[in-house]
Amino acid sequence: MFNYCNVAVGSFLLTKYRALRRGIRINKFITGASYAASTGSTFYCLKQLLDNFSSEQWEAIDVFGSLLLGVASFLISVYFTRREDKRKEAAYTKDTK
Repeated sequence: MFNYCNVAVGSFLLTKYRALRRGIRINKFITGASYAASTGSTFYCLKQLLDNFSSEQWEAIDVFGSLLLGVASFLISVYFTRREDKRKEAAYTKDTK
């Protein structure tokens, strides 16, 4: 009887043996494999999620997103302009004393 789990375990052990012979730490190998699997499953889930929207819904998302991005950039600009003004004012009062 053919069992895919045994093939996977055998393949993993062979890969581990080859990695150890090359001097690669197995922890780094397993960490990389874990990150790759996680990234792959994340992209797959995102693809499934994005396929659920129609073109009209994408247009609404686009309009809402651009408005939100415009408001966010305006608020960031106001924040940094105020910081710069306060810094200049503090430098001016320091110089005049």
